[in-house]
Amino acid sequence: MTVSMTLAETAYVRQSLTHSVKKPARRRFMTLLVAGIAALAMIAASAAPAHADRRGNDTLKALAAIAAIALIAKAVKDNKRRHEAPAPLQSPRVPGVCAIEIGSGRGAVTGFAERCLREEGFAYRLPSGCSTDIRIFGRSDKFYPEQCLRDAGFITRDY
Repeated sequence: MTVSMTLAETAYVRQSLTHSVKKPARRRFMTLLVAGIAALAMIAASAAPAHADRRGNDTLKALAAIAAIALIAKAVKDNKRRHEAPAPLQSPRVPGVCAIEIGSGRGAVTGFAERCLREEGFAYRLPSGCSTDIRIFGRSDKFYPEQCLRDAGFITRDY
């Protein structure tokens, strides 16, 4: 069983694999830190000497609760700020100077010659399922139809 992947599919698979493997260590640490701070705040708020002044005890509990809530809110805010969306993948643009029109029995087909693409500095891997062997000006070359390249994730209209 042969599986063919276009350039766009390959880029999508690579991107999805790098983002879904496991939680980063920093995020696990922040979760553990927030849980620890919350636990300490609860212990500090509930533990009080039996002989302490009632008013002073309430003030201490209120201050501890406010400090704990402030620390948790800051940790959550900092954690949300660091998660930026990844930059969108840029589709490669096929050089328009290489576009040629070839007449066929079903009408004209616009496509691109591999030799011209390479001479123009187009270094991307072309989909092998699209190519057709042809002769252009007596030289053997591979021809890639425009629609097939577009389906593979390339941008073709700039000529």
